[in-house]
Amino acid sequence: MDWAVNNKNTEFNERVFRHQDKVGETMSRLGGQVSCRGACHDHSKLHEEEYQGFVDLLAADSDMDVRSKEYQDIVTSAKTACIQTHYKNNRHHPEHHENIEDMTLLDLIEMVCDWKAASPSKRHKGSFEENLAFLKERKGLTERQCYVIDLIVTWIDHGGGNDNQD
Repeated sequence: MDWAVNNKNTEFNERVFRHQDKVGETMSRLGGQVSCRGACHDHSKLHEEEYQGFVDLLAADSDMDVRSKEYQDIVTSAKTACIQTHYKNNRHHPEHHENIEDMTLLDLIEMVCDWKAASPSKRHKGSFEENLAFLKERKGLTERQCYVIDLIVTWIDHGGGNDNQD
């Protein structure tokens, strides 16, 4: 960069610097949206319409593996109206959308972060990779979404590759 700064073509340099600033501003806005999603994640569980249902659900399923039929039966039962309300209130759940392909990249990023944070845990008994494979199938994600999810996981686990690209 020193060579370019010392070069006489300041008009070109100024164009490149303005472009860098615009790209940086745009990426900062995107980063802000990701941060906002993280800060607000699952906040609806603390609201009256979801709170007690999740407290009761936690007591009922605390030792069940999420991949078990028993857990799946509880999640789909009428007793878990809080889950349906939660899906309705939170767009990072595939069930929020009439068409799963309406999920945005931010939705997928938040969903992967949600899954990663929950695994492994008392209910997510397998490895993250095992749970990820199960959830991709259970949620009915498209091949394209699974590909994007794999990229997100790689980015989270390995820092996204070479961050020093020119």
